[in-house]
Amino acid sequence: MHRFAKLEPKTDVRIDMTCETPGLNREDVDVAICYGQAIAAGTRADPLFDHSIFPVCSPMWLQAALPLNSPADLLRHTLIHLSWSGLGVTWPDWRTWMLAAGVERYEPRPGLHFEDSSLAIQAAVEGHGVALGDAALVADDLIAGRLVRPFALAIDGPPQFAYFLVSRLHSSDNPVVYRFHEWALGEAQKTREDIAALGYA
Repeated sequence: MHRFAKLEPKTDVRIDMTCETPGLNREDVDVAICYGQAIAAGTRADPLFDHSIFPVCSPMWLQAALPLNSPADLLRHTLIHLSWSGLGVTWPDWRTWMLAAGVERYEPRPGLHFEDSSLAIQAAVEGHGVALGDAALVADDLIAGRLVRPFALAIDGPPQFAYFLVSRLHSSDNPVVYRFHEWALGEAQKTREDIAALGYA
């Protein structure tokens, strides 16, 4: 958002984070970034990111911990868990990824469990273990070298929980909202390109 603020120095940018479905019928809300497919009448939703989920850890973890040459090696590592479910959907976990990687003898062990993905990723950045990261959320850490991706295999998240940019159908009538809309879509595209440039496509 600081990059948009530099592009629009005369625009007052107010950010309101909520777990509730944002209502664009409020006069003080022009555009929303939503997690899920709930699209209210009179609005448009443009996709920003789908979910691509894969193991991530800090570079120092790779240097200090046991070898991590194949997915089965993860069975001897400290795994950071994200436990979340909503609307009848359970978020992909280590068992899901292990099965996709052909590791059938995975049994959960005591470890770090979080209900907030940002806390799980921060734990991985700080070198506390290996987490399952979502490409859209770990892109900056991968680019900066705070995290590395030891395996190429990625699994998809629930499609109904993708990220969308939601705005009114006639938002282009407001020049600032239109510029934000185009900027946000451009930022999402740049993030995808940055991840691809790292060889993580």
